Amino acid sequence: MTIRSLRERMLQALCYEAGGILIVTPAYGFIFGETTVDSLALIVALSIAFMIWASLYNTLYDIIEFRLTRRVASDRPHIWRGAHAILHDVTGMLVTIPIILLMTEHGFWMAVAIDVGLTLFYTGYAYLFYLAFDWWRPVRPAANAPSPSRPSRRSGASSSG
Repeated sequence: MTIRSLRERMLQALCYEAGGILIVTPAYGFIFGETTVDSLALIVALSIAFMIWASLYNTLYDIIEFRLTRRVASDRPHIWRGAHAILHDVTGMLVTIPIILLMTEHGFWMAVAIDVGLTLFYTGYAYLFYLAFDWWRPVRPAANAPSPSRPSRRSGASSSG
């Protein structure tokens, strides 16, 4: 089976989170009147928790997808990319809502609303990010594995017989 290495997965997660932090931190601070330090602390805490979740989620998703379709992540069609992005962020809310509650003075429903807002942003961001990442660093099939998009040719009959 061909999936991203741990090193690739770590690079992917770090790039994803760094981009998200750069976009979301000033937006959160502006919307909620928080200082840059407080906004950054919350967004970094959410990012660390989500980075751990994302690495696990992406690996499991890639394994399941490969077993079902014999396709590597960089060959993923748009419909599967959409499903990947939506599930990625919806399941991540189970990790992030408690962090918002612990680090802010927001009530439960405001934390849910903030998380839904972040989830909507990150769903679109995830789709675009993973599309760009797969273009930048496509998965290379193992030397002995046939490519799912290019089936191996087996000659069934000899032409010299």
